[in-house]
Formats: sequence, structure tokens, C-alpha cells
Amino acid sequence: MRGEGIVVDDLTLVAVDQRGNKIIAAGRDAQTQVQHSNGSLQLLQPLQDGTVSDPTLAGVHLASMVRPFAGGRISRYSLLLTVPTSATPMERRVLREAGKRAGASRVRLIEQTMAAAIGGELSVDEAAGTLIVNVGAGITEVSLVSLGSVVASSVSPSGGSSVDAAIKYVLRREYGIAITDASAELVKLAASGATASAIDTPMIEARGVAIADGLVTTAILEVSELQSALDAHANDVINTLKRTLVQAAPELSQDILVRGIHLAGAAAMSTGLASRIAEVFGIPVHVLGRPQHAAVLGAGSCLDAANSLQELFLAERS
Repeated sequence: MRGEGIVVDDLTLVAVDQRGNKIIAAGRDAQTQVQHSNGSLQLLQPLQDGTVSDPTLAGVHLASMVRPFAGGRISRYSLLLTVPTSATPMERRVLREAGKRAGASRVRLIEQTMAAAIGGELSVDEAAGTLIVNVGAGITEVSLVSLGSVVASSVSPSGGSSVDAAIKYVLRREYGIAITDASAELVKLAASGATASAIDTPMIEARGVAIADGLVTTAILEVSELQSALDAHANDVINTLKRTLVQAAPELSQDILVRGIHLAGAAAMSTGLASRIAEVFGIPVHVLGRPQHAAVLGAGSCLDAANSLQELFLAERS
């Protein structure tokens, strides 16, 4: 919100009553209600792989985020939503439809990597090239930005949630423990930080529920047990970078050697990922400040910048 920054930071989840297909709750409240519903509620994701999977549910989720301010400081509002560069015209139209369902009078779009670059205070309107890697939950997208546009881009279906799912599988299979997505995220960050350190045999603590008896328990595991999941994700990001660099003009490639690679997205906080990319490419890798919020901060800057940055919005018919 203007003058206040980020006022809502919620999960893109919706709880639905399976008996009547009625929407019960959205965001973290949805996750909590499903956990205590004894199977009567189903948890759905209105956004998957960076795009809308269900316009109705996405509209409900967006409306739930705006509702606390509606009728107060916000009566009529427009939305600026970020979208993957790889999104098709149809996917963009569906996202706009979801925004309309949420009650917005106008819905505009901006590419996620472009917004993240702006949120990270990188220059996007110069002739020089800026390489930005947005490591999202569902997808990883790499974009080369120059003169206010994305001149090269590649996407991978591997995101931070892929690693979380792999970690949950390891704990269930090897230790008989079920952990939440939030716990898997903490394990992932701890493991990636440990692999970047000088510790010989780092250990990670994971707290969850024993599948056998439902009691809360803790597992102590070696980082090496999670290494394959971390390596697979890092390799996907590296290969996506390579596909983007092949598309770059020689002069822009030279800019990247000087400026380095910039990481955004929540998964960018994995220290092991940044060090692995730097090792492979031999150039500096910079993690943007507040990487998990870089895209939304950049979108907010575009709204605040009158007309100077609004030319970066995607055409409303695209």
C-alpha cells in the first residue's frame, strides 16, 4: 500500500468444502482450517506454476487479500499483477479475469522478472544487459533485460516447492515423519546453508508428526541425505541460465560478465544455490535485498512512478 509498503503476505491457498464445493477460507486461514477439518475440507491452489489454474478460486483469494481494506481506505481499486514472461496470451487473459472477479475496476500486468529487477533497484532502461533469475515456488524464470524490455528468457518447471516436496518425501520414507510445507522450507534453507559452509558432516533438525502414532517428533538427519534434491534444483536453474545466455547478443553477454547474475524469489535465499551458480559460471552472483518480495516491491514502484515506469506494463490485449 502506498506509504506503507507490503501490508498483506499470504499463501495462495483456498479451502473448499468437498461435500458442497463451497469456498470456506483463503490463504493461511485455509491451511489451518483444512488441518483441523478431519478430511471434510480440501486444500486447493488457485495458482500453479506461475499461472492461474482456477479463475474463480484465484478471484476469491485476491478478494480476501483486499477485503480488509475495502470500504475503508480502498473503495475502488485497480490491480497490478506480476506474470511469468513465458505466460501465453490466454494465461494472461485468465489472470486478468481473476482480478476482475476479485472486484478490481482495472487489471494490469507486468512481467515478474522485470518487476523483480525494479524491486531490487537494478537498472532496466539502460542499453546494458541485466540478467535476473526469479526462483519462484512453482517455476524458475531467467530473463535478460535491456532498454526496458525482456530480450531473452527461459523457464524451468522446477521451483522452490519442488525441493520442499522432495524433502518431505525423504522424511516420510526414511524417518516416518510428516512435515508441513513451512517446515520443509526451513529444512531446505538450513541444508543449503550448511552445504555452503565448511562443516564436514552438518546435521539438520526436522520437526513433524510421526506417521505411526500421530505424535510430534523430531528427526536429526545429515545434509547429505537431502543433497540429491538440492543438486537437482540447482542443476535445473543452471541449465535454464545456459538456455538464456545462448540467446544473448555478444555485447549483452559482456555486460553480464561485469554485472553478474541477480537472484530473486524466496528460494534465492538458499546460500548453496548462489555459490553453485557462481562456481559454474565463474562470475559474481548477487542475491537481491528482500528477494522473496522483490517482484511485489518492483510492482509497487511502478505504480508510484506516475508514467515513467508504467510503459513497462504489458499491453492490455496481450
